[in-house]
Amino acid sequence: MIVIAPGLRDSWSEYRPRWIRVQNIEVVNTGAGYGFTDARGVARKWDQSSGIRVQEGEDITIRNCRVTLSDFGIFSQTKDAGPKWAVTRLRIQGCYVADCGMVGRYTEHCLYIQGIDPIIEGCFIGQTRKGALGSSLKIRASRPVVRFSTIWASARAVDFVHSEDSWYGVQIAPGYGDAYLIGCVIINDFLRSPAALGSIAPIHVGGDNMGEDEGGGLMTDALMTGPSDKMLRVYIGRLFARGNTFIHRSSATLAYRISLFDLSLSGLGTTQGATQVFEWDNAYYCEGATRYSKVEWAGRVNHMGGSRLSVSFNRIYDARDSAIAERYSVTNAALLGLGSLGLVAPSTGDFRPLATSALVGKAVRTVSGLPASFQPELAVIDRQPLVSGNGLAARSSVADVGALMP
Repeated sequence: MIVIAPGLRDSWSEYRPRWIRVQNIEVVNTGAGYGFTDARGVARKWDQSSGIRVQEGEDITIRNCRVTLSDFGIFSQTKDAGPKWAVTRLRIQGCYVADCGMVGRYTEHCLYIQGIDPIIEGCFIGQTRKGALGSSLKIRASRPVVRFSTIWASARAVDFVHSEDSWYGVQIAPGYGDAYLIGCVIINDFLRSPAALGSIAPIHVGGDNMGEDEGGGLMTDALMTGPSDKMLRVYIGRLFARGNTFIHRSSATLAYRISLFDLSLSGLGTTQGATQVFEWDNAYYCEGATRYSKVEWAGRVNHMGGSRLSVSFNRIYDARDSAIAERYSVTNAALLGLGSLGLVAPSTGDFRPLATSALVGKAVRTVSGLPASFQPELAVIDRQPLVSGNGLAARSSVADVGALMP
């Protein structure tokens, strides 16, 4: 286990680790039941552990590391209330993290990132170990950026949620409530999954742990608790999703329903206060007789242009049939193209577009009508992920829809 934290003789109220790089290291078998020797030389056994844990710090880089068979693969901590306790500007680059989590538990994930302004790029994030119930990537942060990575869906592929108790840290940081998913390949494949896993709602944005994503759930400020002078802010989130390739392969037997996005209903009982997705230049491949929808129960999907979706029977629903109409909406639906994507071989994992694909040369790239908080420099498409592993490849053209070039 690798831990970045104040040392035994450091003042936890004053010292803060800075400018540290963890690079080219493999970590395996850190978790419940495994033994270790602590900093005092005492032999002990893990109760729960992380392969790499950033307990506290800022400007930390974790690069080209491989973490497997751990309770948490990579974990960063935000605790208590103030910004000092929030890990700041963590960057995870080109790492391979898979086969983590704890069997029968949903609170451990391959990557669990808390803090302010984290960036995850060029990574391969695999599924949790067989029998574990957690997500591949879970993030409680202000302005997280996930880009140019390949992510296999477990319970979820990516789970962007509110910060829980960081009232004076994460929640007051600039950009809280905004998240970026840029140039990634998201694989939700029940048919090829190494661990026989898949997700009915692989991309989640919003609240957490209070039932706010269920059919009757409603998350409001009045339901939340916190210091008397700083009520916990509801995560009225905005996900900016540009240039991704989403792969869904299933059957009605394995997953009767799959929602492209699972968005929380926040603040108000109508879509006025809902979590939103602003999506453009994405490729959606939906295979099988599964009933596909854009959202599950609530939220708003804003189609900004350039995206294309291939779905069996050429039909995708706005929401699942039991959703309440006033709680979800889809804008500019006509800007989402329908029809074959022309991928090389999705059944064997080659998601590149053919030279004749409808994705080639069709990206709109720049769109109007985005919220004022949007930061275009965080959504630049200039690289592409390595689908079969960790790392980045050059991208010579930004004119194609999706994360990959022909």
